[in-house]
Amino acid sequence: MVLTKRAKGNLLKLFLLYVYFGIVVVVGLCLKLNFLQFAFAFFGIPSIYFAVNLKGYGKKIEIEATILGFFMVFVFDLIAHSSNSWYVPGVLGMRVLGKFPIDEFVFAFFYLFAIFTLYGTFFDKSKIKKISKSFKKLVYFGSFLLLLVLILHTVSPQLLEVPYFYLFMIMIFLITTAVGFACYPKIAGKISLLSTYLFLPAIAYELVALELGHWYFEKGYHIGYVNILNYSFPLEELFFFPLAVTSILVLHEAFGDNKR
Repeated sequence: MVLTKRAKGNLLKLFLLYVYFGIVVVVGLCLKLNFLQFAFAFFGIPSIYFAVNLKGYGKKIEIEATILGFFMVFVFDLIAHSSNSWYVPGVLGMRVLGKFPIDEFVFAFFYLFAIFTLYGTFFDKSKIKKISKSFKKLVYFGSFLLLLVLILHTVSPQLLEVPYFYLFMIMIFLITTAVGFACYPKIAGKISLLSTYLFLPAIAYELVALELGHWYFEKGYHIGYVNILNYSFPLEELFFFPLAVTSILVLHEAFGDNKR
């Protein structure tokens, strides 16, 4: 198969992005960047660089990343911290409902924006610049879940202590991905390619975060543990890395874009 000039250029950019990730890992460890500094360097800077060329689409995914990140953090992190699935100290000194740090909203934005910009730049050739009207449905559903967890937290906080919640969350991501790929088969291939591409950077990010104390995992609340270079993290993380990307992009295509 003969690659076009554009395809060769994209492959070079993706390779150079890997090099960039490696540099940020080294810099992050040497300078001991905090939670938000490392997230910005790793996800934020390349996102901004690629988003500039996306023009109107860049503004659209910025809105999506903000709204979707808000709901995901509030619902999942509230339950995860209540269930001891993970713990994030944070650097801003404020915790929402005494559970998770407000920093998580910033991290989620950088993370989602990076996924959307890379997807739109290298893998999605049929994107639209305006958010689909269907996105309102996602906002309504997110608002419902948010209200539900707030009520449970107020009335009976122990109901948010879900055994093996990380595994439960992974199952939600898996179902979301499977349903999305089944309903819109055209998006499966390109989403899977980006998910695969981001797997190694996610592993590198995990190891740096553990070394610098950006988050912790208390043993006994997960199905198992992986040991790499003397660092230990939940087995669920290996499934989270790819499924978080695929489920996020399925939601993007189904509710924010054109499903193609």
